Amino acid sequence: MTMNPLVGTWRLLSFEVRDERGEITYPFGRDVLGFITYTADGHMSVQFGRKDRPHLGADDWWGATPAEISAAARDYFAYCGTYVYQDGEVVHRIGLSLMPNWIDGTQLRLVQLDRDTATLSTHPMPVCGQLQVATLVWQRV
Repeated sequence: MTMNPLVGTWRLLSFEVRDERGEITYPFGRDVLGFITYTADGHMSVQFGRKDRPHLGADDWWGATPAEISAAARDYFAYCGTYVYQDGEVVHRIGLSLMPNWIDGTQLRLVQLDRDTATLSTHPMPVCGQLQVATLVWQRV
């Protein structure tokens, strides 16, 4: 049985998106925070967001204003489910996601591994209203 090199927890080092003209943007800022975990039994979970997200007016999610909740959710992303890693690609099968449209769907990521760093990239996908390639660089924790 081959060892799965993705198993473990990884800390997000960078998240950038590149458009068709080669312009790079950072939807969650240059100092994005995040973690992704892959388990040996095929489960995964990822969460990331802006480091500088403003606090809500009180420690009560359900008591926050719609504007506060909207801002908090816009600057954060998360999903979980199962995964299959093979031949430099990982397919995430989404069981739950902040983006409801992704639930019960799949997300394909191209994987490049270099010692304790994993780079996951998308095929062109809608980001900020245009097709872009997202690249996330992770470091093993």
